[in-house]
Amino acid sequence: MRYYLNFLSFDGYAPSLVNICGLAVFFLCLAPVWEAARLSYQRVFVTRYARRAFFWLHCRTQLPIVLPWIFLSLAADAVGVLPFPRLLAVLASSWGEFFLFFIFILVVTIFVPPLVRRLWGCVPLPDGPLRQRLAACCVSQGFHDGLYLWPLFEGRMMTAAVMGVVPGLRFILLTPAIIESTSEDELRAVLAHELGHVKKRHLLWYVLLLSGFSALMSRLQTPLLYLLLPPDCLENLLITTGIAPATLVTIGQSLPLLVALLLFFRFVFGWFMRNFERQADLSVIEAMGNGWALISTFERLAYTSGGRERPSWHHFSLGERIRAIEAAEADPGYIVRHDKKVRRALAGYFIAVIVAIAFCASFHDEAWQERRYDIAITTGVLKRQMRLHPEDPRFPLALADFEAHHGLEGRALANYETALKAFPDMAELLNNFAWFLVTCHDLSRRDPERALTMARLAVASKPAGHTHDTLATAYWANGLTEQAIEEELRAIALDPDNRQEYLAQLARFKMMTYQESLRKQETP
Repeated sequence: MRYYLNFLSFDGYAPSLVNICGLAVFFLCLAPVWEAARLSYQRVFVTRYARRAFFWLHCRTQLPIVLPWIFLSLAADAVGVLPFPRLLAVLASSWGEFFLFFIFILVVTIFVPPLVRRLWGCVPLPDGPLRQRLAACCVSQGFHDGLYLWPLFEGRMMTAAVMGVVPGLRFILLTPAIIESTSEDELRAVLAHELGHVKKRHLLWYVLLLSGFSALMSRLQTPLLYLLLPPDCLENLLITTGIAPATLVTIGQSLPLLVALLLFFRFVFGWFMRNFERQADLSVIEAMGNGWALISTFERLAYTSGGRERPSWHHFSLGERIRAIEAAEADPGYIVRHDKKVRRALAGYFIAVIVAIAFCASFHDEAWQERRYDIAITTGVLKRQMRLHPEDPRFPLALADFEAHHGLEGRALANYETALKAFPDMAELLNNFAWFLVTCHDLSRRDPERALTMARLAVASKPAGHTHDTLATAYWANGLTEQAIEEELRAIALDPDNRQEYLAQLARFKMMTYQESLRKQETP
């Protein structure tokens, strides 16, 4: 899709628009799935939805997941077109990227929760005695923000949540089902649980945990790519499969990131979620003096949701949560020990992230690895074309020239020899091989006599400025300075556009001999 949508990027100035449109296409692909669920949804919840309304309902449910990414992408595009090159250079540095990421997290933390509340169709809890008593319960625990009805699955799911980090822009969400199916004491316990998340700053810790993981993966992504898809492997894949280099690199970057993301959420973030939930459960005892109302709520949830011991990666089972509350009521030190365990785990996590980032910064030579990758991609593509078009002499010549230009002189010499056997009369190959044999950095590979023979053949086949220049250099390398000067003058006559380069060669021929240039090159 990126290829067909690329026109939306405005010549690369707004790449996020391409990605956002690609996401829209993905949502359209989900439309048949949602349409297949519409009739069942209407029967289960005794309601009716037109196709368009049901599609928009699902879009509103999913959008909060991708909104932060959309905002970050658009912000990055906006920063990239600012007419301040010095500012852009600062922002492109490591500290600049960190600053932008911090600003992004700050904006998302402040403004996304109210936007999500609107997308989900949450409305304030209606005025009345119940709202007044619940609000008074919240105020008694230091919470002065709003209470909202959450119409999740038409309001029939028994759940509650707290959203937002900044006071004044956070709120507690209650589904109509949990209000209707619990007693007022149980509802107070549910509120105390959600307020426990606020008191323990769990939402802020969630943001910091995700930020730490993001910062670590931004440093690890490239080293992981080089580790799991080394240049030699990349080159072989390009030769054998014919997959586009960008596709292979994208797969090499995305798969490790996906695996790391799954492992992080399952084993690290999930651990903190479970233990944060336990902290919130135990805070009910601190707020209400006992946990019987919350236990009663859990028993009711267990009856309606499939049993007490049903496992969950992000929550302990209801049975485990009930037993933890009972243990805390029997042992006053239980809460203190659990809080200490969570604090130590948080400290250990952030120390590990900082150490890992510092380690990556110290031992990763990114420029060197990028050069190896660029070479592997180019050689892989050229070797693939050589395999597909063995009769075309351009590809072996391009490969040998590329390797010679990048200092891979052993590989270049071998490829020049192979190409010469297949195409012995190709003027450009003879010319470039001759130039290599008199100019390569490894003096042991030089062969001026052979270079002179090939340069003569190249000029005879294709007289041009650059071929006469090569022949002149070969004459000079063989001690024939007068012939070298004559050939260089012919090069100037045939190719006046490169006159200055050829004049520099003439001056070089007159100033020193080839052997003197070799001694000068050998001198450290």
